[in-house]
Amino acid sequence: MMAATPLQRRRLGLELRALREAARLTAQEAGQHIGRSHATISNIERGKHRVTKTDLSALLELYDATPELRALLHNLRSETPRRGWWATYRLPSWFETYVGFESEAALVREFELELVPGLMQTPGYARAVHVVGSHLTAPDEVGPQVAARLQRQRRLFANPPLTLHAVVSEAAVRRVVGGRKTMAEQLEHVLELAELDNVRFQVLPFAAGEHASMAGTMVLLRFPEKHDADLAYIDHALGGHMIDSPYEVATLGVLLDALQDAALSTRKSRELVESILEELRRA
Repeated sequence: MMAATPLQRRRLGLELRALREAARLTAQEAGQHIGRSHATISNIERGKHRVTKTDLSALLELYDATPELRALLHNLRSETPRRGWWATYRLPSWFETYVGFESEAALVREFELELVPGLMQTPGYARAVHVVGSHLTAPDEVGPQVAARLQRQRRLFANPPLTLHAVVSEAAVRRVVGGRKTMAEQLEHVLELAELDNVRFQVLPFAAGEHASMAGTMVLLRFPEKHDADLAYIDHALGGHMIDSPYEVATLGVLLDALQDAALSTRKSRELVESILEELRRA
């Protein structure tokens, strides 16, 4: 049987944590009961590790869960047993987790310093980014990872569509990636996507000066179900990781609000991109 999706594992983990705390047990005590470490219990509760059927039964027995709740959580563990489409694209484990959550999100809010967001990249631009990032992407993995990026973008045209609110530094639309022709095609694509009702694209201009996230990029994910709390994702030169701490996610949300307020309006952002595109065409 295949594992549940990342979001399903997270829901199950939250339920198990609530049961453990109601039983006034520590993660170490729960782990000892099933012969696991407290770190394993913590990772299960955070949705990072899949819980086996045997361990789940033992934990529910320990927590004295009702028969109805036991049946519900066992169903949640095996609900929609399927491999995510992303599993066949040889994505790095740290990014595969993110894509799993993104595939179930309703809203993506993103800030990028140097790059056009992955959900808006053309094949040529994406290939150039992966080639230059050879410390993360082996040559034989470039093709699959570019294909995965294009697959992710289909959600922008799904029914219902994924909503994307993207803010990028002016550097992201000025830096020529893959050559002038590739960059011109990329900016044309950005302008086309920005016309969609479910896409908001803004540029944070150099003229804005210092800003709230000069150290890096960030993504916030919001899900259709209200009980599924927002998640955040940040990346760096050697990978990336998910953030589920409510305080840290909320803090990043405030930063994104500030960046959005400091950025150009969608109309002025379009005008700036059009002017840069015209410069590329003249060159």
